[in-house]
Amino acid sequence: MSSRSDIKKKQRESLIQKLLVPVLLETFRDEPELKFFSVSKIELSKDGGLCNIFLMTSFAPEKIEEAMFKVARYTIATRKALARVMQSRYVPEVRFQYDHSLEKMNQLNDILLRVGQELRNEDSNSEA
Repeated sequence: MSSRSDIKKKQRESLIQKLLVPVLLETFRDEPELKFFSVSKIELSKDGGLCNIFLMTSFAPEKIEEAMFKVARYTIATRKALARVMQSRYVPEVRFQYDHSLEKMNQLNDILLRVGQELRNEDSNSEA
């Protein structure tokens, strides 16, 4: 069962995501490489002092590192924007991270497609 502090943390993460996503999308819209990013989730550290913002994009893997370097330039501005929209005494530090879940999901999908194809090939070979 979730403790009261876990519930509060989840509520705060949800609030930050609700307030911050429109600000980030507006900011990233001006940068051609960044306008294709979307926020997948926001996680706060246990003490609430660090806010990890996970981003996803459909870029090729070799372009992600360069784009994330550009995103990192917006760390201070994002924290300032968060301070403006939050009604809180303390504003967490902001850190952007790339969310690899889309890549992992695509890899898993490819594996399942190959297994399905192999099973169909085995069935057609055993019938012959």
